[in-house]
Amino acid sequence: MGGQRATRSRLSIMLLLVLLAVYDALILSTVVDNVAEWVRTAPAWQGYGGEVDNSGRLVHQFGSHSSGKFTIRCDLDTNRATIRGAVQPFHQGHNSGPFPYSEALAACEAIVTALQVPASSLRVHALETGVTVRPLPPS
Repeated sequence: MGGQRATRSRLSIMLLLVLLAVYDALILSTVVDNVAEWVRTAPAWQGYGGEVDNSGRLVHQFGSHSSGKFTIRCDLDTNRATIRGAVQPFHQGHNSGPFPYSEALAACEAIVTALQVPASSLRVHALETGVTVRPLPPS
């Protein structure tokens, strides 16, 4: 049973990467059973200081690069968490160079690991795509 879950999670991550063909901005959501436990134990919530937004939702940013943070907002009434950010800056700290599939996969796995939720529970609500274009060298 555990092997099937791992395979489904990996397939979910791969599907997410296919949808993010150019790996740009992303909005995900999930429902968390026990918000207090999730905030206490998930690495994404490390350093949370009790911040709330104007709607009373818990809000926190995670990521190791200052320009590549993901923002989590969690509604305590519905236990729904919304996660918003850009995959390449989260992983590399910028989005100005190549971002091969292997790095995109590693970034998505890091996001899922930090959130400590099954990849299959994440719903994609929006994604923003873009392409980095380099000028041709002078002839």
